[in-house]
Amino acid sequence: MSREVRKVAADWQHPKLNDKLFVPLLNGDRFLRDRQVYEENRRMWDLGMVRDPENAKEWITRREAGICQTCFYQYYGNEPHQEQYMPVWTQDQATHFMLYETLTLGTPLSPAFKTEEALADWCVSHNITLCPTRKLTFTGWLQLCRGITLGQLMREKINTVLLDEPVLDFA
Repeated sequence: MSREVRKVAADWQHPKLNDKLFVPLLNGDRFLRDRQVYEENRRMWDLGMVRDPENAKEWITRREAGICQTCFYQYYGNEPHQEQYMPVWTQDQATHFMLYETLTLGTPLSPAFKTEEALADWCVSHNITLCPTRKLTFTGWLQLCRGITLGQLMREKINTVLLDEPVLDFA
């Protein structure tokens, strides 16, 4: 998905590089999980194992996966660091909603809004697209704000029209 609604503190100012470009930051709620997964992958790598590409819940030997002497960092990437993530706020602190794009790890697309409805209204009135070829209706944005996933949103289109017509027509 290229869009994500994140809960932020009312006074959150996303950091900028040279006061111009936003610094991409991952969702802070993911840091501990990402760190645990990385450490588990490292531990298993040291035992000669990697996740099975066909069944990510299973482990296979590096040899079975066709990975010989590849460096761990080339296979799994760099270790997650706290500064790559947004702060984690308590429920009492995270009172506002912001729309982020997630292709560059996360930069804001909207200002912070006190309600999900206000953010959904802003997205519609500013013609924000869900992905390059789709726009959501107010109802679609509201559901995204409330935690529905893109996959769920697309499946729900069968029952209710949540997506507008494609922005680009490739026919």
